[in-house]
Amino acid sequence: MNYTKFSGDAGHNAYPDTGANAIKFEDNLAKEIWVLVQQKLKILNLIVTDCTPYGRTFNSVSESLAYRCSIANSSGSQFHICIHFNCGGGHGVEVYAISAAGKEVAKRICNAIAELGYINRGVKDGSALYVLKNTSMPSILIECAFVDSQDDMNRYNADAMANAIVTGITGQAVQTQATIQQATAKSLEPYPTYDETVPVGPNIYQIPNMPFYIEKRNDGDMSIHLDRGNYITLRKGGAPEVYWNNNKGAGGSKRLF
Repeated sequence: MNYTKFSGDAGHNAYPDTGANAIKFEDNLAKEIWVLVQQKLKILNLIVTDCTPYGRTFNSVSESLAYRCSIANSSGSQFHICIHFNCGGGHGVEVYAISAAGKEVAKRICNAIAELGYINRGVKDGSALYVLKNTSMPSILIECAFVDSQDDMNRYNADAMANAIVTGITGQAVQTQATIQQATAKSLEPYPTYDETVPVGPNIYQIPNMPFYIEKRNDGDMSIHLDRGNYITLRKGGAPEVYWNNNKGAGGSKRLF
């Protein structure tokens, strides 16, 4: 099934519902991954509802979990994602699911994260997990890696892991954060500007007493310039070509015909 509406949460992150703390703190990693997963799903034009109760205080862990389920169930979500990190002396990734649809996605995520070098612990039975039992749509709980495994934490790269999760969920390749940043920076680059607009060079000759210039071209053609960006080229054996530019760096000369 091609899902278009998702919900999800960063595991724990709400007192007294706090995660494992070892080499790294589960709450921080879960939040980091979930933020990136949301961004990447939205890049793919998918709808995402964040069910994480950031900064809230509950009377119990069950209240925290019930809050997440309530938001997910009222959101119109077609698939729910819980982000967690494991602890307890193991290594690698495992994903919990109950439904057939959830298990299918869980298997793809396990395989995608394992390709990053993590041990693939496979799909696990999630029938004892509160959120998976109490959400009305297929749900999965991803234990991305072990926070008490030095190997896992040395290998940890949030952007790569988020990419693997989104690819596993959607089947679509997603941009890395570096690629997104490069594309954003490129879009913000100013067009080049020119301080002076008079064409220059050993093959440029000004027409006496006129603001026009003749360019002797290496290909045997000749151009008549008003300035560097606005000129007409007379071609040997071909139709003339006319070029326009406002000389404010608007992407280079534009050929009109």
